[in-house]
Amino acid sequence: MRWNALEPGMKETMLKLLEGTAKWPLYLHGSAGSGKTCALRLLVALVSRSKYDTFHDFLVTLREYGSGKFSDANELTIWNRYRKDFDLTVIDEVGSRTPSDFQYETMCRLLDAREDKPFVVASNLTLMELSKLYDDRVSSRCGAGTVYKMAAGDRRF
Repeated sequence: MRWNALEPGMKETMLKLLEGTAKWPLYLHGSAGSGKTCALRLLVALVSRSKYDTFHDFLVTLREYGSGKFSDANELTIWNRYRKDFDLTVIDEVGSRTPSDFQYETMCRLLDAREDKPFVVASNLTLMELSKLYDDRVSSRCGAGTVYKMAAGDRRF
């Protein structure tokens, strides 16, 4: 997807966030195939020192470092990177499955780590649906900044 192919409202929202006239975090939601991931990859390309992950991939990385699989770093290293090293962090595909206790605690910790920093959470779920899947705490923190709903339906068909 190219910048000019973005929904006008999404483009405007991204620009406001980057200019500092809209509040972080961004909670981006919409139906499957609506262009969320493509839009987020464009946003990541605009920001130096940015990080894009699906929630699943973030969890896998966290578990691998937490298990001692890598001798050069540990779980604390990963948390510090997400807290301090990235100018923008994007976590996609949140809420695609019922969360385990570990996933719930990880989401809360991630939201705390990126509080008052550029952060995007993307999901197919509305904030109300996210609240039912996780709880009001997670939903409230995701919705504390800018909320944008992708208007397009599934672009893949």
